[in-house]
Amino acid sequence: MHIFLLEDDIALQSSIKMFLESKGFHVDTFYDGEVALESIDKHAYDLYLLDINVPGISGLQLLELIHNFNKNAKLLIISASNDIDTIKQAYKNGAIDYIKKPFFLDELYYKINIFAPKAQEKSLPTSEHLTKKERQLLKLLLENEAKAIEYTQIEEHLYPESTMSLDAIRGLVKRLRKKLKSHTIKTISGVGYKLEKI
Repeated sequence: MHIFLLEDDIALQSSIKMFLESKGFHVDTFYDGEVALESIDKHAYDLYLLDINVPGISGLQLLELIHNFNKNAKLLIISASNDIDTIKQAYKNGAIDYIKKPFFLDELYYKINIFAPKAQEKSLPTSEHLTKKERQLLKLLLENEAKAIEYTQIEEHLYPESTMSLDAIRGLVKRLRKKLKSHTIKTISGVGYKLEKI
């Protein structure tokens, strides 16, 4: 998943970028609103993380511009501001959540995984093309992109109340694999599977 990050605290920006990239995300970073605005027309991002008080165009202004350009954009504000009017304006301008600084990086990761599933699947098959089990498997693979998922993890995640044979899991993977466009499911011998970009 491609993430847009606007944060003028370079140390925090670097920490967020390193953490999210360790989770398999691709992150483009910006510290100036005007520079960030130039990138919006050039790239399609799955998720936007915006600080409010940054040089150039403020995060609130940029938030509104992005939302007007793409009503379906996933927009999260990260800010130390406690001003209720600012928070209200953020939601009015299109934010789907407001994360108060300071925050734990795991909290940010949790938020992203709540709001981003649909964005993650933009370049993959839409949910209308997948069965329930295929969607569940895809979500598990997306949440652990580029990491190996063991057979037992798949079984526990998809079939918590029953036992599934290895052949059944292989069959499910085979069907999902045929429906992927920009990604493939790689078999890790003796371990399980992982999702990779083609």
